Amino acid sequence: MSERPRCDSSPATGRVKHAAASRGSPRARGFSLLELLVVVGLIAVLSAVFIGGMGGGKSFALQAGQSVVSNLVSAARSRALANGNPTRLLLNSEITVIATPSRFLRYLVLQEQGSTGEWTTVTEVYLPDNIYLLPRTPDPALLSDPGKWQTERATGLRSLAFAINFVTATINATYPEQWAALNFTADGRPKFDNDPATASEPRGLVLTGGRVLPPGSPQPLVFDNAENVRGLTLSNYGVPILINERSGF
Repeated sequence: MSERPRCDSSPATGRVKHAAASRGSPRARGFSLLELLVVVGLIAVLSAVFIGGMGGGKSFALQAGQSVVSNLVSAARSRALANGNPTRLLLNSEITVIATPSRFLRYLVLQEQGSTGEWTTVTEVYLPDNIYLLPRTPDPALLSDPGKWQTERATGLRSLAFAINFVTATINATYPEQWAALNFTADGRPKFDNDPATASEPRGLVLTGGRVLPPGSPQPLVFDNAENVRGLTLSNYGVPILINERSGF
């Protein structure tokens, strides 16, 4: 009769063996903060798609998009603090003849700058379908009724957290495109433009719903409801503060 293998039933020994196994196994490594933030954002997007299919509509997708952007901002800030390198959050803003509606104002890329000055992509995310980030200076042709996109302070709804100048980069494409950039310094602070004309306005990122226009239209899409907006503002330390209604901007 063969002897069955012995099992060490000592709780203490069991704990030691388990800890050793955990240290030796790559599968036991925990998620990084960046990975967790991106996963949370993706779950929000999937939830919006599911709820939208049940009749939730754009309001749920808009909320999911807000969560995605907030998580990316937090990830950019956290990565800069952790590694001591500048980071930036890019938004595809290519509106010329080569514009791709599926990327335009929906495709976000988080990058980190290396010691030699090159930028490396850390992660990339699409906003939910029909949800877009407003540019710093929206083209009036993109607005269903330009007058309705003015705030009570007589300023336009726009994403002032983005830099004035565009970045030109080739990212997952065969040609260079224009990108709006939100830059973070190596100490995790957002690097805003010193523009006296907008000094009193919050440095925020504004999301809204829109619809893609048929091929051959003067612009790729139109934003259709100035009341249906969400987003966030950034503190001087880069901490995102969620805004859930138009009056917050």
